Amino acid sequence: MLFDSHCHLQFDDFKKKDIAMYCYLTNNIAYSKFKLGDKSALKQLQETLKIRDSIQSIPIQITSKTYLGEYYLAHRDTLEANTYLKEAQLQAHQNNIFEDELKIIKLLQQANPIQETFYADRYIQLNDSLQNVERATRDKFARIEFETDEITSEKEIVKKENNELITKIWVVLAFALLSLFVIILWFMNKSQKAKTREL
Repeated sequence: MLFDSHCHLQFDDFKKKDIAMYCYLTNNIAYSKFKLGDKSALKQLQETLKIRDSIQSIPIQITSKTYLGEYYLAHRDTLEANTYLKEAQLQAHQNNIFEDELKIIKLLQQANPIQETFYADRYIQLNDSLQNVERATRDKFARIEFETDEITSEKEIVKKENNELITKIWVVLAFALLSLFVIILWFMNKSQKAKTREL
């Protein structure tokens, strides 16, 4: 009991330090309770949504509303489920959070059997669009990688050519110095012979 009180105190302290993370954790705890059949989950989900509304965090609001919609759907209250799910879908769509929107559309499909075809089509369209974007992004990065490899290869070729050119320059320079040294020796030798002849 003392341990539980200590943990609860730490959790409340955490609420003061990082309210967004506190909401994220409590929402996940509430969702886990809901999945385990704990009836206290609803109250916790509603309380978390109120806190999230107060801090104006769109992703957190979407998650809360989605969980509440799923909760009411599981308890066959399609009216409440649709209220939360449609709000969540609208927010997700307006803020380009399409992964969440896909999940919400699946839940709306279950909550609206009469409009099942409409939501199924919407899901397919959105999923295809996301895959196209993902494919385009992947292709773009592949092209960038290919171009980078080409540039790297060209750099290596230029570097190799530069090294070969430098080597040739050193060989020519060494040959020129050696030739100059031989000429000087030859000239000195000839000069020495001429002096000897004069003597």
